[in-house]
Amino acid sequence: MRRHVQGAGLGILTFSAAKIARFSQKFMILALCAVLFEAQAAESLPHSVSDEEMGQQVQQLDAEILLLKAELARQNGNDRLVKALIDKIPSKRLKAEDRQRLASLQRYCQQKAAVAETDPTHALAPNFTLSFQHPLAILPLSGPYGPLGQSLLKGLQSELGETVQVVDSALFQDPVQLWSLVSLYQPSLILGPLRPDWSLALSQLNTTIPMVTFNAQTISKPHIRSFAPNKRERLLFLNAFLQFQQLKRIGVLYPSAKNAQSYFEIWQALNRESLQPFKIQATQSISRRVDQAFFQLVNADQSQKRARWLQHTLERPLQYQLRARQDLQAIIMMAPRSQGIQGRPLMRYYHLDQASYIWVPDPLPSQEEMVKSLPIWQQTYALFPAYFQLNTQKEAILEVENSTVGIFYAIGEAVVKVLKALQDRNDVSSQIFKTRLGHIWVDKEKQFHLIPKIIWLDEGQAQPFAMSHLWPYLLKPTAAVERKHEGE
Repeated sequence: MRRHVQGAGLGILTFSAAKIARFSQKFMILALCAVLFEAQAAESLPHSVSDEEMGQQVQQLDAEILLLKAELARQNGNDRLVKALIDKIPSKRLKAEDRQRLASLQRYCQQKAAVAETDPTHALAPNFTLSFQHPLAILPLSGPYGPLGQSLLKGLQSELGETVQVVDSALFQDPVQLWSLVSLYQPSLILGPLRPDWSLALSQLNTTIPMVTFNAQTISKPHIRSFAPNKRERLLFLNAFLQFQQLKRIGVLYPSAKNAQSYFEIWQALNRESLQPFKIQATQSISRRVDQAFFQLVNADQSQKRARWLQHTLERPLQYQLRARQDLQAIIMMAPRSQGIQGRPLMRYYHLDQASYIWVPDPLPSQEEMVKSLPIWQQTYALFPAYFQLNTQKEAILEVENSTVGIFYAIGEAVVKVLKALQDRNDVSSQIFKTRLGHIWVDKEKQFHLIPKIIWLDEGQAQPFAMSHLWPYLLKPTAAVERKHEGE
């Protein structure tokens, strides 16, 4: 079966379903987007196809793109996104074979819903039933991760005392062997493990004991929650910030090193999953120097090429000024401190003063480095994790050491405080808790979110951004949220 899209002046574009299947869905979506853009461009050309027919073709392509996104979400196990996407697909705009694919996705969602209703653990999902009668920690107390596990255990004991029992996971080679010992304790609540692979392995066992893991491993089980700072969560708040500021045309600078866990790779994945992806107008990797990468990001290199061509054509030297693209509303740099600090001066050099500049530190600098460099930073929004403190007065009431061990103590302390508060309140609505680690948001499904910090840095000043402005964009991530400016 082949698909055809026709537009005058464009010919017939033919896609073979067999060929498309051999490519990743990422390239399928890009290919369909290219067809959509060409179809839209054809409206300005003389053509024999009526405007109504062209509109129907565009709507059909939109529906096919949503269908491909839903199939990709199904492969990734994101059932909620599958449901949200298929609800947006107008079935009457699809071809017969595509309607069959849509029907298959609808049956998949119905089967998942039926399984959830009969699953004995389903009742735990809304409330995440807790009991501190027999808490058990599964942590590495020896080996290379021993200092982290011991620090985390001390944080747990600061709130639970000696009532919490502990199993040294470093003594076991196999998660199943570990579980044979854990089951003898008959715990009412499991705190751990620390390693992501062990969390995943334990999640496959036939148990409904509430478990809070201390890593960023995503596990879609109603009795398991994750409690750990992670990059993906910070980037969710970055997206909410971009929506709040109504920043849509974005340029991104990022390190050239290939790393699946880099901020840029994670952000791209989030953008692909989103129902309202951001329009990333330009991206440029930083291979050596920031100024060279910036030079290419803003198309100054193209301006230079045109000037040199004109000089060559006229066979005489010319005086010229490089022109940079002016359509970007924000530039995001995901880079170390030494590179991020150069962003705003370069934007001023290219007359991009009106664009917002956002720095996502990768890796995270020390607090001492940041405090010393504060006078140099200019008009920059910086995204920091919840526990990061910028204390110019050295009078912080709740300050966490900028060391891995200190952070894990705060995690252990914070998780118990939040769990106890949830048990006492018995509230199904989303809530925010203030802890030594920072502010923690617990949503309606009792998922934990460590709220990062966005700090405005300008000539020695470090002003925190009010993260409460972002709640509407986090609670309704797929809804179009309108914000009226003062004076409008």
